[in-house]
Amino acid sequence: MAQTAGAKKQLKMASLLESAYELFTSKGVHETSIDDIVKRASVAKGTFYLYFKDKYDLLDRVILRKSAAIIDQAMNALDAELKCKVMSFEEKAVFFADYMIDYLKNNRQLLKVIRKNLSGGLFIEALEQPSATSAIDRFTADFMARGVQKEEAQQILYLIVEMTGAVCFSTIMNEVPCSIDQLKPTLYESIRKLLR
Repeated sequence: MAQTAGAKKQLKMASLLESAYELFTSKGVHETSIDDIVKRASVAKGTFYLYFKDKYDLLDRVILRKSAAIIDQAMNALDAELKCKVMSFEEKAVFFADYMIDYLKNNRQLLKVIRKNLSGGLFIEALEQPSATSAIDRFTADFMARGVQKEEAQQILYLIVEMTGAVCFSTIMNEVPCSIDQLKPTLYESIRKLLR
């Protein structure tokens, strides 16, 4: 069966995104050229410009995609854990942060790309990605059940993700002020206080 034009476009865009991610994490953002990306994706250079205005626009899309996927995976892991045991809201938030930490600890190159290039504006866009929307809705539903407005719940999630990400970058990449495992208890207590 022949693919539709829309499906072909989606495949080309996905190939560009995945190729860029592989190159950004292996070579670095600044060392990766658009020519490198299109060659790896097996598309023409003109195709690149149909979807992205430049390499940094593509970088933003890669970060959005990966950040949204991490959030979604963390929430799915939490859902699986909730089938085995009952957790308080604070325990859920700590589980979510712990999942993110372990994921980034095992994906140092991704952490490096995300933290060096993720801005607050991109985080807001990541929250609106289809793969993250249901995760965010589940998080905010817990908060709203406690009488917190949706906007405030999203702000608290932003703080948890930003705080966790900043701590991950400093401790995993540089072990400053200590290792991530040494800092986890303090981070988790800070998250619990934020939620009280």
